[in-house]
Amino acid sequence: MRGRWVKPEEITDELLNELPIGARQLYIWLRNYADDQGLFADSPNEVHLAVFPGHSYPVEAWIDLLVATGKLTRMVVTTGRHRTKRVVFVKNFPKHQIIQRPSQPKWGYVTDCAPIPVPALDQRLALIDRYQLPAADTDLAREFPQPTRVPCESCGRPGDLYRFDPLRGAHPEWDGTVAAARLEIVTAADAPDGVAVLCRACRASQHPIDIPPPTALFGGVEIESAAGTPTAEEAAAAEATITELNPKLGQTTSRPRKRRPDIPDGEIVKVFEAWKEHAGKTSRVVLDEKRTRLIKKLLGSYTLDEALLAVEGWKYHPFYNGETYGRVWSELHIVLRDAQHIEMFRDIATAVHDGLPLPDFHTAKKQAAAVGDFTGQHSGVGEM
Repeated sequence: MRGRWVKPEEITDELLNELPIGARQLYIWLRNYADDQGLFADSPNEVHLAVFPGHSYPVEAWIDLLVATGKLTRMVVTTGRHRTKRVVFVKNFPKHQIIQRPSQPKWGYVTDCAPIPVPALDQRLALIDRYQLPAADTDLAREFPQPTRVPCESCGRPGDLYRFDPLRGAHPEWDGTVAAARLEIVTAADAPDGVAVLCRACRASQHPIDIPPPTALFGGVEIESAAGTPTAEEAAAAEATITELNPKLGQTTSRPRKRRPDIPDGEIVKVFEAWKEHAGKTSRVVLDEKRTRLIKKLLGSYTLDEALLAVEGWKYHPFYNGETYGRVWSELHIVLRDAQHIEMFRDIATAVHDGLPLPDFHTAKKQAAAVGDFTGQHSGVGEM
């Protein structure tokens, strides 16, 4: 557990006050439970033991409820040794929490995760008629609705569905929703109303999560895909053009680069000053020993021009410039954390300098919306 801030406007948020008091308390406690990236493992039993030990509360249903309302986002890690690990992200966590000395992430950075699409609210509400979920007739029943036992629609494994009705009716666009425990509510084109109720095993086999490749740019959209899917001839012509404009991008070698034995101090300072300029840092930011080691390691494998491009390219990436998660991820140890990201930022900056077309930064969001809005923005809820 960690100490976190809770802003006053979150206590008076209309949508949160339509949810059961246990779900509201869980949402606040999850700030303390999440790591410094705002992530925690998608394991409801572990959350239950950490947040509400000794109480038989429907924590799994509350987590699914917060996901449905857009307060949490289920994600999957796409890089590192924990690839395909399912995690949960506290939405806008980097925006509301200021971490002075963030610890090393356990599963990776938020930018290394891809959101898992979930059904929209109207699709969840369709399950009320399918399973005859009873409405709450008292305030106590609205706060603690009784579960309805339902089987997995594929293998028959038992689970529970909870119907959460509005508590006060103060939020104009909140008509309640349905949450699941020991099951998952999944968008499925071949299911009635476009939604299915499956256990995790059946979901993994029948509706696998689409994980973008770790080398993909802009959240799974390559630079060359800006004008649509090219033909083989168009792709070859584009590659020839890029190689002609940027000869270094077309060079490949099977041997690792030789590290430079000594790095001039002037080059280290030049890279550091370039990073400060692009990141908007003030003169109070100093070149300490840790930053010196990072830049030396960078210049040991890349030329000075490539290093200058690497510390610039992050600001064109929507995951790092604050467009996607509401916080700018420009810290030097994040930008230069490995060769994959260094080369990605270098190539992005090179494309910008050469005037090559860049993709629509919102393409990934549009693709996710086609299979199910996972942010809650389709109804105007979950914007906190």
